[in-house]
Amino acid sequence: GSHGWSILEGVRHDRGEALLELQLEPLEAHESRKMVANLLEIESLPVKVRNAVLERAEGNPFFLEETVRMLIERQLIERADGRWVAREAIEELEVPTTLEGLLVARIDMLSASAQRTARVASVVGRRFEAGLLDDVVPQTHGGGGSVEPGTHVAELEAHGFIRLAAAQPALEFIFRHALIHEVVYAAILRSERRRLHRYVAQAIEAHHQGRLDEHAAALARHYAEARMPERAVHYLMLAGRQALARHARPEAYDFFDKANMQLGEMEDAPPRLRLEATLGQAQAGRSFVPGDEMIELLDSVLDATHEVDDADLVGRLEIERLREWEITGQLHLPEARKATEHLFALEEDIRDRGVLGRLKMMMGWERRAADDFPGAEAMFIEAVRHLEAADRPSEASEAADYLADVLSTVGKFEDAEEWLTRTAELAEQSGDPNAIADAQLFRGKVASDRGELEEALDLTRQGTAAAEAAGNTFCTLVGNFFVGDQELRRGRPDVALVHLDRSSELAAYCHAGPMEMLGEVWLATARAHQGDVEPSRFDGPLEQARQAKSKMAEGQVLLQRGVALSAEESHLPEALEDLGTAAGLFEQIGARPLHARALHAYGQALEATGDTQAARFQIGRAAALFDELGIRPDEKSGPGE
Repeated sequence: GSHGWSILEGVRHDRGEALLELQLEPLEAHESRKMVANLLEIESLPVKVRNAVLERAEGNPFFLEETVRMLIERQLIERADGRWVAREAIEELEVPTTLEGLLVARIDMLSASAQRTARVASVVGRRFEAGLLDDVVPQTHGGGGSVEPGTHVAELEAHGFIRLAAAQPALEFIFRHALIHEVVYAAILRSERRRLHRYVAQAIEAHHQGRLDEHAAALARHYAEARMPERAVHYLMLAGRQALARHARPEAYDFFDKANMQLGEMEDAPPRLRLEATLGQAQAGRSFVPGDEMIELLDSVLDATHEVDDADLVGRLEIERLREWEITGQLHLPEARKATEHLFALEEDIRDRGVLGRLKMMMGWERRAADDFPGAEAMFIEAVRHLEAADRPSEASEAADYLADVLSTVGKFEDAEEWLTRTAELAEQSGDPNAIADAQLFRGKVASDRGELEEALDLTRQGTAAAEAAGNTFCTLVGNFFVGDQELRRGRPDVALVHLDRSSELAAYCHAGPMEMLGEVWLATARAHQGDVEPSRFDGPLEQARQAKSKMAEGQVLLQRGVALSAEESHLPEALEDLGTAAGLFEQIGARPLHARALHAYGQALEATGDTQAARFQIGRAAALFDELGIRPDEKSGPGE
């Protein structure tokens, strides 16, 4: 034990019950904020800097004061217009010099063996198993003095550097403060750090044989710091797959990204590993990484496909590329067409039913993009079958979502409802919060297609909130778009605009071309509902839809523009042309619910021109189709209603 600890024990013996001991606990969060507020106007700091200061100090008043002093002295923050502002981005907060000097001085007072133990412990991490030190510390001993780490753990505890964290299932300690841990670690020479990280990694492997998957992240970190990229990649890939299995996508993305960086440090990185790491990164990043970044990532390993004779692996890469082209609205481009043909040609060589199911899903997307809804329906059914057989419930749920949407688009609502029930079951079975959010969004979409707007809004809002909670940027943008559309159809353009603006922001971030295009269209329609009619806002999206050769997209733009233009008498002739053309396009491709809505809007526009007979005819056609499909017309079909 330490001299100070001996003095305390002596006082306890002499004074007995007369001794009053006060245990100083860390400040609570609100107390820390109040203390810092006395030093500077913490609330006026950027949120990121403010939180960094409070979290870093962990309730220690002296650490709080010195951290704030360091920020001011180094001019990292300054006063401007009566507020504290950061002069530049503060990614990390260094240990203040005064604190570092104080802590180094305290560390120097420890015995040489205790200092050695502290260094090893800092390499393990802020929290560490005592058993690991028993294995590693003796390897660092250069002769002289005791090498029994248990004694020196007690010395570190007595001096207040560490405290007991857990007694079961293994004895664990933790550095009392993050800054103590950092100072001890920073004092180790880089060459010694690499050696210690290797020792620690090997000790973990020896200690936890048979349970290495539980320690994959720690092993990856230690081998990376030891400059052993092959071992680091092995554990990073394992940790990434585990995170995917837990549906922790951002965490998985980070592991696979680090695996790719480690592969970059290897002279001859195996092509298969490069492909697998990149595919893992793509799978993890689907819901939040912008489409153009994802395409660039996937294209970076195209050369590796020429060195790998594995149709399943190559097929997975092409599937991910097509997925991103679909999201970004580029499936019609020559490069995408070529990749599509290459992927479809691989079908007979693919053996993994999970990959085959994803392939069928891509085929469904391709047919849907070409307005071939019966073909898309057949492909999505096959996709669900293969993915279920491969025990991939999350992806099977996704395929069933798209199938229900296709069925709803053509007015097969009973079939759509059956598949919605199935997709919800698959989503729950998977436990994937992204799949559960998707299932709610698509149920809301089908309710919207039926004209059940109250039910649709309730489901869509739930799905959007669930997507946001899961960190799924793409589904959040889709959910906001659906809510905007539904509110607009209810005659509430002010509410719709809030959600459409949010959707458009996220679509721009994701580089989701089709959603950006539709966002422009719906925003223009919402503004027209408020009296701001501007036909030119539809020109760009209409050209995009025609370039993509999508009658569905072209019809949607024309329907919205026709509804918007019908708000002003001077634009009624153009509105009639748009609505008539939209109705014809929807009829051609079999999009019956949209055909009914377009006919209804067409009839209303005719009525506004005074052509009562033609108006009754078109509204009658719409009513017959509404009755046949069992759906409701919109509560508000146009700005003038």
